[in-house]
Amino acid sequence: MRESGLTPDIPLGPFEGTPITAYAATGKTARLHARRDCSYLRTNQVHELVMPLDAATIERMCGDCARWGTWTRPGTALGIFLRAFFGYGLTQELNSYTEPDPDEDVTEQELADAAALLRPREQSRGDDDEDETKWEAVRAARDLRDTRVIPDWCAAAESLFGAAAVVARYPWLRPWASERLDRKIRHAEALRRQAAQLVDTDALIAAAAAGRMPQPELPASDPAFAVLGGRSEVRSALLSLWYRWHADVIHGWRMPHEYSFLGYELDERLGNKRKGRDRLRARAREILRDWVDGVLAEAARHKKEPDRLVFANIPAEKLPDGRRKRVAEELTRWELGVLAVFTVAADWPTRTLLVRVPPLIAERMLTGRLSLTCAECPVDPADEAAYKGLLEVRAGDRLEEAGYGALLPGTLDDTPVSDRRPVTQAEVQALREALDDHRQLFIVCSVSDGVEVLPLARIEERCRDGWTGVLLAEADDLPLSLIERWLGEVKAIGDADDSKVLEPGWEPQSSPSGNAGFGEQFGTVAGVRELRRLLSWHNDDRELDRNLRVLALVRGIHDLRQVGDDYDPRNNDVPWAVWHALLATDHLDLRPFLPPDPDSPWDGGLGLPLGVLGDVQIYTTSADPMIAGKGHSPFCQHAGDRGGITRDYFLLTLADLLRRPELDWCSKCGGYALRRLTDTQIAYYRAADRLRDIDQQLNLELAGRGRPEADLSVITADLDEIAQWIHDHDDDWQRGDTWRLQEVVRDLTGKAQRLGRYHQDGWPNSGSVVRLNPKR
Repeated sequence: MRESGLTPDIPLGPFEGTPITAYAATGKTARLHARRDCSYLRTNQVHELVMPLDAATIERMCGDCARWGTWTRPGTALGIFLRAFFGYGLTQELNSYTEPDPDEDVTEQELADAAALLRPREQSRGDDDEDETKWEAVRAARDLRDTRVIPDWCAAAESLFGAAAVVARYPWLRPWASERLDRKIRHAEALRRQAAQLVDTDALIAAAAAGRMPQPELPASDPAFAVLGGRSEVRSALLSLWYRWHADVIHGWRMPHEYSFLGYELDERLGNKRKGRDRLRARAREILRDWVDGVLAEAARHKKEPDRLVFANIPAEKLPDGRRKRVAEELTRWELGVLAVFTVAADWPTRTLLVRVPPLIAERMLTGRLSLTCAECPVDPADEAAYKGLLEVRAGDRLEEAGYGALLPGTLDDTPVSDRRPVTQAEVQALREALDDHRQLFIVCSVSDGVEVLPLARIEERCRDGWTGVLLAEADDLPLSLIERWLGEVKAIGDADDSKVLEPGWEPQSSPSGNAGFGEQFGTVAGVRELRRLLSWHNDDRELDRNLRVLALVRGIHDLRQVGDDYDPRNNDVPWAVWHALLATDHLDLRPFLPPDPDSPWDGGLGLPLGVLGDVQIYTTSADPMIAGKGHSPFCQHAGDRGGITRDYFLLTLADLLRRPELDWCSKCGGYALRRLTDTQIAYYRAADRLRDIDQQLNLELAGRGRPEADLSVITADLDEIAQWIHDHDDDWQRGDTWRLQEVVRDLTGKAQRLGRYHQDGWPNSGSVVRLNPKR
């Protein structure tokens, strides 16, 4: 039988019989594979099968696919359940760290010898003349403790934490896993006892006492330290010595006097100087001895106080790469020592240990800044049954608060929408923990807010305020038929862009508005092209498929800040390529919408209404004149090249932009990113720019400054086309905007007609400037 991955003996609980898709060669007993392209599926005739997930199906699975295969979508409850067995998951963990390794096990004699050598000494090596052989033995004992015994215990505890948490999450696994879990617990406890022999209790108490010590008065004026320099240099050196000594004492597991060698740090500041060195060393030893005496006196004052019980929870922090910090990475040496020496009971699924500790250690655990999360246990330390019972109750409460119900059918898309249950805050937290960091964007529905697209982080905030809603779908839940055609079109796009779409970096004034592709670089099609270009180096259809699904999900969101991360956009649920598909880095030419300039009629605006462009969104890091600093777009290197929108961004519209000309923008990026335009908005932008081009051309020729013989037939045709477009899209406009547009078109048509008469009949008052806007 396989010793990792899925095995036939695993109880499946409510997932028993769930249909899964498998691929196999011809034959009733052919191996089942999770992927059509599995390297062990060596046949040209591959059959796609829908099989019930049960012991018989698991028995037929290809060994590689049973360990590493994705039998369903990762974001489903079944996907999360199967992921617990993925690779060297639960099955492997239950079979590991259950008994001592014959090649690595430490004998009792080795432990006793090492413990004797590690007992606190009266002086550190820097003050004695013991032979090198003795110190080699001490170093070997420390190496045994630091690289073998403590790491082995931490590794066994980590394995036990993970396995117990999965079994607690899916209760039907308990009968199947209980025997192996018990063996793991016994082995972890044996390793803890070994570690406890190599950590001195008095050193842990002294470290806690040192944590209470305030910074002492530093003798910066002492003549012995004058060789270090002036008063400020002496104080800096002594302060550095105090910080180093204090940090080593409170975070380590040696007695305070064993750090007396740190006094030689002052020697190093002298360089090659010899004068005053001996006096400096002697005074440094006196200072360190005073500090040690203060710590020991503090420890002695509390020595006879009764022990206290403390719950210590080991955090399970995730690193940016998705893995969890190891226990040895998460905790300091002092914290590891306390857990090794004083643990009396444990609840492994919740990573909670109950320790019986002296009062100084209890005080530091409850009030100090530690990686452990601690709480006092209000039970008599002598009543073992009482405190173990309280630990079980506390563990049950923590499991209930963990929201593991969200990982069962009924919350995600394993069930019909009509059968979904509203999520709670605890369930959302559990989903955030279980789901991949980039699969936490959901379509949700609630009575209060209707249908929205929100990341789980935002849903958790709302649940905290009493929000009630159900999860409808994640990006991967969208049917393939929704984006299949889109996906095919994007894959067919070559490296060379379509000739009618202008390249990024175009200059509005040099791009003819009559060009068929004018303005399309601001559109959604250009955004998809940009997404494809950015992902071309992946050469992975799954990555492209995922990004297009997320793009389809978020494109209709009104305010993109609601899907942005609070602080770091690199942790966003929206991939960076999708942000580029949603936002344009180029800026619109807004001159057609500025008021006309009577002093320069051939270079002013037309005063066109923004119309459908008025609500176009722009996002910037700063749009408050009272805040120092320029505004930047999300992709600007001056803003740290954030690559996405966060909640602290400013949201403006083009209408706001025209009303606030005083805003200070970055000269590198222009200050903001533009929400990509719809086809209607592009068409109006193109029409507005064409109207301004026509107005400039007519004004210049009527003023005698332009090229003669303008092609009036083209101008007239364009004006007629724009007039017809305005009429066809009358429903998209407010009445006043429509009138203003029609008035501009009529004025330009009148100018074109006058220019046509001049071409035909000759120019009146030859040599004089023609009046452009005669009164009617």
